[in-house]
Amino acid sequence: TGNLDGHTGAEIHDLILSLNHELGMTILVVTHNAQLAERMPRRVRMVEGTLTEVGHSPTQTPATPSPEAHP
Repeated sequence: TGNLDGHTGAEIHDLILSLNHELGMTILVVTHNAQLAERMPRRVRMVEGTLTEVGHSPTQTPATPSPEAHP
């Protein structure tokens, strides 16, 4: 999403989180975007080939509310 405008990128990020939350899909996101990473329910960092857990938040919410959230 790095080549998209900010609004479209945010919509894609929300879609990814919706698929995870609403359908229980497991999604692996590899990114250098710290803001996107902070929105993920679980975060790990790889340094010199070693994975380290750096965050776990089971109740993350999308930055942009979905239309279904506000009938």
